[in-house]
Amino acid sequence: AYEMEFSKLPWLSFYASRDSDGHFRDKFAEERHLEHHIGCLFAHMFQFQLAYDSGYKDTYMLESDAWDPSLLALPFSAYDTLVENAPQDY
Repeated sequence: AYEMEFSKLPWLSFYASRDSDGHFRDKFAEERHLEHHIGCLFAHMFQFQLAYDSGYKDTYMLESDAWDPSLLALPFSAYDTLVENAPQDY
């Protein structure tokens, strides 16, 4: 079985860089207030794992504000068509 520490992944390493009080040690993360994205990141990882474990071939993952029609580039009802016409290796 392949295992890797989350802190070793380059795009997660700054989340694991905390001081003894739990604050970011990474100035890039601190200056951009990336702590907000930790919840989103782990929620997405959970949903990806759930979809994988459930054997789903395709899964949509949208932010909670994605239901706002003014933010969508195409109607939500078109997402099935989007998947049907996606490249084979998407």
